[in-house]
This record gives sequence, C-alpha cells and structure tokens, in this order.
Amino acid sequence: NVAASFRTWVGYEDNPNNVIKYVSPEFNGFSGSLTYALGEDKTNANSASSIFSLGAQYANGPIYVGFAHQSQKQNGANGVFSAVPGVFGAALGVILNDADYAALKNEFRDAVQGKTTYNLINGSYDFGVAKVVGGYNQVKQTFVGVAGNVKANEWNLGVEVPLAANIKASLGYASSKLKEDGVEF
Repeated sequence: NVAASFRTWVGYEDNPNNVIKYVSPEFNGFSGSLTYALGEDKTNANSASSIFSLGAQYANGPIYVGFAHQSQKQNGANGVFSAVPGVFGAALGVILNDADYAALKNEFRDAVQGKTTYNLINGSYDFGVAKVVGGYNQVKQTFVGVAGNVKANEWNLGVEVPLAANIKASLGYASSKLKEDGVEF
C-alpha cells in the first residue's frame, strides 16, 4: 500500500530525530498515530525546523484504508536545498537552465525556509484470489520569500495475486504530475 513514486517524495523525511510519538491501540480495526519531531537547527534569525504527522487506518478482514498527513517546516541550511532538492528544487531545475538553477541553489542554501505538506490516502481489498490496491498523494511546497508554490498529484493502482504461501505476483501503475502555480510540466 505504498505509492510507487520517487519523483516528488525526494524531500520526504520518514525517519526524523527527536520524535515524540503516540500510537493508539486498535479499536475494531481502527487505529491511529500522532508524531512531532523537534528540530535542532534554531538560529537567531530562524525558528527550528519541525515535522508533524498523523495517520489513521482501518484494517479489518479484506479491507484496508489508510490516511496520512505530514507537515515539514524547513529552516535554512537543513531545508531541502541543503541536500537533494525536493519538489520545489525539481520544479526550478525544469524552469531554469542548469547554471541558473545551480546559482539559485547556492544563493539560498543557508536561507531557504518553507513548508512541505503531504496528504496520502491508500486502500486495498483482498478478494482472496487477488488483492486490488490504490492510492492518491498530494504534495505541496511553499517557501518564505518565494512567490507561488509547487504541487504534485500522484496516484497508483495495482493488483497482487498469490502464487504460493510466500510468493506473490504484482502489477501496478503510478502517475505523478507536477505543477508550479497551476501550470503543469
């Protein structure tokens, strides 16, 4: 039940440090979690980075449905420009030529502040002879001092067929569309 896209999830932080997390017990198939990660990169000019995420799922019998939301607040040098560019960096790389993009990346390396949000819903239904899976993800990035935003819409569909007790064959399709201020590229 994971979307098969690496185009826009480049800046996704799946294992942050300094985490406070609550995972609920299961109630008739329903469960959830809340997570907050405290950043250690506070400066005199910038507040600390942080990550907040929540998840909810229903898993009972052949049905699975899950929703997850994550909000990542970037602060300067530890934002997406300091490592591999995320959605925003990918968008700039397409719009600007390589030299301009490299110059912009270096100029803002220690100053970029912004926010990235992920909203994902996934589900599956197991018919016994085959399991159908699907999901939808939306990623949005905005940066302080940079007009506009970059948004990605992703979806995936697939089927999984058991061949033996521990062997399954699967087939899937995923799509990712990237837009800057509503213009797709």
